[in-house]
Amino acid sequence: MESVETRTLSPGDLAEIVGVSESSIRRWVDAGRIDVMRTAGGHRRIPLRSALRYVRENDLQILRPDLLGMPGLTARAAHEELTADALFDLLQAGDAAAVRGAVAGAFLHGMPLSELYDGPVAGALQRLGELWRHGEEGIFVEHVATSICIEAVNEIRLLLPPPVDGAPVALGGAVAADPYILPSLMAASLFGEAGFRVVNLGPDTPSVAFLKAVDAHAPDVVWLAATGHFGAALVNTLVCDLVEPLEERDVDVVVGGRTALAHRSLWPSCVTLLDSMGALAEYARGYGSRG
Repeated sequence: MESVETRTLSPGDLAEIVGVSESSIRRWVDAGRIDVMRTAGGHRRIPLRSALRYVRENDLQILRPDLLGMPGLTARAAHEELTADALFDLLQAGDAAAVRGAVAGAFLHGMPLSELYDGPVAGALQRLGELWRHGEEGIFVEHVATSICIEAVNEIRLLLPPPVDGAPVALGGAVAADPYILPSLMAASLFGEAGFRVVNLGPDTPSVAFLKAVDAHAPDVVWLAATGHFGAALVNTLVCDLVEPLEERDVDVVVGGRTALAHRSLWPSCVTLLDSMGALAEYARGYGSRG
């Protein structure tokens, strides 16, 4: 089965998906409004990511989501506003396909990724994090739900347009002793949405590995996710072992996460401390406009 990255549609496929004539799709393609590739025989093929970007930017109706090859995406999910309560119910039920469809539907319906992450995703996960208080089964429910959210965010990343040649590079991950995957994964998708080339190092990344990655990839921006349960002593260590060497390498450093914010006074002035995914998205969008 083709992936989101490699799948293509014919103009007829896309016409059926959004409920317009095939001739309209061909006109949009010929006008350069939709990216297209040609087969050896000269037939138009539309990359799925290009088609979905056009659908999102123009708020088109998705009438045949089944033709997109995205399990769980329904016509209702593609146009119904996603709430934290609705996402919580799907996650608690462990319905991975429905969660991926609901998240992809919210994105295609035009919800900014930062709003999706700060709103429905954060709200649902916060409720799930309280389930352990009501019984031991709450722990495994939360773990399964987190895994499903990781799948959903990864699928969203595949829907984003690829970066252009020469785009700035953003590299980051969760710092040492921080086991959480999702915050850094969401940060990676926000940088990707803003047009960066992205290198995500994932969870629990030792400072020495961070620095070696920076030397290998020469990023313009480094993000640090600090969400795990650790105290001021480790933050001070991170500043000495990671932030100060990054400052010497002349890269922007952005830091977020509940632990980072709880110890905000310990971070040096060279660090941009961000308190939400919305703030990160604003930073990433504004980076390219610097003089």
